[in-house]
Amino acid sequence: MAMADVRGVVAMMRDAVQDAMREVGAQALLAAYRAQLSLSDAPWRVKPADLAAGRAILDADPQMQLAVMRAALRWIPQRQQWYVNHRALLSHLAKRALPYAPEDVRAMLQDLAANEHQYSLPIQALLRAFARPLADRETLAMCRPDLERLREAADKRRDESAERRHFLRLLDEILAAGQGAVILDIRSDEWGDQVQPLLEGMEEATRGKWVALLAHCATGSGSTPSGKWLTTARRLREELDVSIPPQRQQAA
Repeated sequence: MAMADVRGVVAMMRDAVQDAMREVGAQALLAAYRAQLSLSDAPWRVKPADLAAGRAILDADPQMQLAVMRAALRWIPQRQQWYVNHRALLSHLAKRALPYAPEDVRAMLQDLAANEHQYSLPIQALLRAFARPLADRETLAMCRPDLERLREAADKRRDESAERRHFLRLLDEILAAGQGAVILDIRSDEWGDQVQPLLEGMEEATRGKWVALLAHCATGSGSTPSGKWLTTARRLREELDVSIPPQRQQAA
């Protein structure tokens, strides 16, 4: 065997050992988190930062946080409360820019599709987190079968809640993105948490126009926009038929 091949095998073995150790650590952190949460009379009111294990997870490196997320989402037959107990922790992790690899996204999509208690999880927040790596066309192509299975499984659930409708709409947008549709990644922050509910409450046609405008605004770079960028922005704004205060018309 050539020396280069030997180095490659050694590197693969080292990565496999690191992954296994990280998985063991993630399982231990999650078990400690559940044990500490079970001591509360009102676990639904407990924030992850209130627990020592929760703080350890939130302070861990991104790779470990991703391993915890995968462990928390792994489908095993359990009572609904098992997944409800993971909801707050998963909501926090979903807001972070974790190093998702395509195989991570695929595994978690498959677990969500198999989970009969999927709406006990922060499923919208999770899907928004996955939308970031899925914006890559190759990753989306790899995950498309899993997304379609999740769509089929979610469609069978007898639930007419607003959360389910919003989740299905977001899922459809992700699936459509690979066919040229516009996808908008709105991060959970002071601005995004106000904008997202407004977009979700709009009619589809109006929402699509706003998404197109916001997506275009996100492409801006530098201190001075180009003429081409401004022309597109004005066209998208005019399609919305939104009035602008007189003092801002000159700047626009």
